[in-house]
Amino acid sequence: GSVFGFDEWTVSPRLVLGYGTGYARYDYLGGPGVWSPRASLTVPLNGFRVKALASQRALVPGAEEFAPSVTGVWLPPERTFSSLARDGRFTAEQTRHLQLSVERDLAAGVSVSLRAFDQRTSDQLIEIFDAVPGRAEAPVGHYYVASAGNVDARGWGVGMIQDVPGYVRGTIEYSVTTA
Repeated sequence: GSVFGFDEWTVSPRLVLGYGTGYARYDYLGGPGVWSPRASLTVPLNGFRVKALASQRALVPGAEEFAPSVTGVWLPPERTFSSLARDGRFTAEQTRHLQLSVERDLAAGVSVSLRAFDQRTSDQLIEIFDAVPGRAEAPVGHYYVASAGNVDARGWGVGMIQDVPGYVRGTIEYSVTTA
């Protein structure tokens, strides 16, 4: 299972802090569980907002299979999965994300943004839904998970954000990433 909680605190008109974490524990992973903390800082400056974000996200293999459905009655997962690791163990993917962005309001509810980011992912998960060389063909509804290794990515993005009355926010972004 998993739980999470996040909040923002307006310390002053010139400082907003965001903070929170998620915790996931699945018995097949072993160990005490995994944490996904997040912290942000927003500083409004002369019509601009400067934002800094630091987060770490843990993704447990197969965890999506246990998420309850939002469309109706929840039933146990119809898919099964197993590890392709030599030792048969499962490893959670860990992504560390750092981001610095600047936003500017153009009109009521319309903003533009520019951001730079750096991501470091260890034990990147892959899922294989077909036959694996050296193994029997997977039965219908079964898949394999493994680690594809580590990946580092850096990039930037420019975007437009529009708030629509009724708690809807739309974002369009163009980003460039080097991994």
